[in-house]
Amino acid sequence: AFIKDVRKDLGVPGLPFVIANTGMVGMEAKGGRLELCNMQMAVGDSSKHPEFAGTVASVDTRPFKLPREKAVSGFGYHWNHSAHSHWKVGESMGKAMVRLLGLGK
Repeated sequence: AFIKDVRKDLGVPGLPFVIANTGMVGMEAKGGRLELCNMQMAVGDSSKHPEFAGTVASVDTRPFKLPREKAVSGFGYHWNHSAHSHWKVGESMGKAMVRLLGLGK
């Protein structure tokens, strides 16, 4: 609904979107958090949301969490406050947008 509402409000029906899942706890996500990650990834899956085909991409951020011993903090969330992890989230989202716009590989 969010994507449809923004597109409608801005008057840009095909406005591209990149959705990053809430993968801050890493690959060990389970329960409701895993379900949320999967739902966020599904938004960019054209077989599940054909209306978004070619205009919406999802990025799985779970692999970007560094182990506690390699990160700034050991909080276990927000990618352990690692600048590297946050960089990877932004970089991956940017690359996905470039692909959506047909500007890169």
